Amino acid sequence: MKEVVTIFIAVIFIMIGVLILMGRIDGLIAGYNTMDNEERKQVNVGRLRKIVAIMLFAVSILMAVLYYMTELHCSKTAQMVAVGIFLLLLVIGCVVANKWCIKKKV
Repeated sequence: MKEVVTIFIAVIFIMIGVLILMGRIDGLIAGYNTMDNEERKQVNVGRLRKIVAIMLFAVSILMAVLYYMTELHCSKTAQMVAVGIFLLLLVIGCVVANKWCIKKKV
């Protein structure tokens, strides 16, 4: 049963990532949905969509990997390395979103 729930949540993350990448649900991007129109003009939405979608895909893949690592009784060290990689990806994603998605002022 836990396997079904994990796969279901991973598939939901992938579907949300695809919808964000297509531009259908920009309102789900944290921070972007609360900006006023002037602030939104300073953000490259296409790049922001790509970053958020990539992060959602990475979260779904790492969620499945961590689940199978626990089911296969991998060592705690290997699981902690996977969690560390996950956290590193989150930090890198946030930095890239802040630097790459903001339009340069001329």
